[in-house]
Amino acid sequence: MARDSNVHPAPTPDYRPLLELSESGLLWLINRTVFHPRGLALALYQDGQVAHGWTLIGAGGDEPFTFPESTDLDGFKRAEKTLRAALNSTQTCSSEA
Repeated sequence: MARDSNVHPAPTPDYRPLLELSESGLLWLINRTVFHPRGLALALYQDGQVAHGWTLIGAGGDEPFTFPESTDLDGFKRAEKTLRAALNSTQTCSSEA
């Protein structure tokens, strides 16, 4: 039986909550590079600390989404920190193998 390439087992022990996409800066990175230039934004719907789903929202008027420079700088710093940690973790794991 063919396996759906979008179905993956949960990583052990590094499973992370969906809302961490925002906290980690990765939602900013995805939006900034993929959706915002096209006038869209990926938004998470949450209730407290639980994400219940997502949607794409439009900026309207065929305009790209934009943020103040301080918001972009903060998102960039959070995303870079997350990516560096993931790369360091990957390098540590591969050197232990």
